[in-house]
Amino acid sequence: PKAWLKAQLVAQLPPKEETRHREPTNLGPLDPLVPGAPIDPRDYSGRRNWLGRCRKVAEASGKELLIFPHVVLCEASTYLLYVKVDKNKGPANLEGGRWTLELIGSGEVEGGRDTMEEDLEELTRRSWLEKDPEPGKPTRQERAVASRK
Repeated sequence: PKAWLKAQLVAQLPPKEETRHREPTNLGPLDPLVPGAPIDPRDYSGRRNWLGRCRKVAEASGKELLIFPHVVLCEASTYLLYVKVDKNKGPANLEGGRWTLELIGSGEVEGGRDTMEEDLEELTRRSWLEKDPEPGKPTRQERAVASRK
């Protein structure tokens, strides 16, 4: 459809040691992060810390096609590919289009949907729930509803 695309390739760095989630009963040192293993979203201690650990590696733009001429992807690392349509340079309609990702390299690459934003939102929602509400005291949800009336 002659859409103009803009893309960013972003490296997701592991969380800083001081932001990693620690159970209240565990006062000793945390286990080291294992390269390539999934990272618990709680280890970022929030969206702002996670975004602070994301680094732009490369950018590309073009009509219908994007090329990153030479990018070195480190083994056991997580990368995010953000692609947007630039409505100022072409149509915003992508109906009937097809996405194809082609990589040429010497190792395996695993692709999938990024869920970190959703995981961090869910952790925030869960943190709003009161652990042991006091008897007779309205819950946080009840107080929120009352404040909106």
